[in-house]
Amino acid sequence: EEARREKERLKGEIAEAKGDLDREMQRSNNVIERLEVRLSQAEEDAAQSVARQRSLQQQMRQTEKQARRERRQREHAQDQVRAMMGVEEADAKTERPSPS
Repeated sequence: EEARREKERLKGEIAEAKGDLDREMQRSNNVIERLEVRLSQAEEDAAQSVARQRSLQQQMRQTEKQARRERRQREHAQDQVRAMMGVEEADAKTERPSPS
């Protein structure tokens, strides 16, 4: 009789331990699922960030190209103006009689 009671007590403990283990496994699975979702979101955010950075770098390169082009055009225009002013000054000097 005592052996039977001990056996039942042990069966109960085993069932309780098994229930505890099942709950702990479920809790762990929930934690793992949440972490996987966070990881997936972080990877997606990182990919978007990289894409944004590449896009910004491309825009920066385009802006730099445009700035160089504008600078060359401005310098060319300034050179043309200087050349014309030089021609006008030379013309003015030849038209004026020099004091001798």
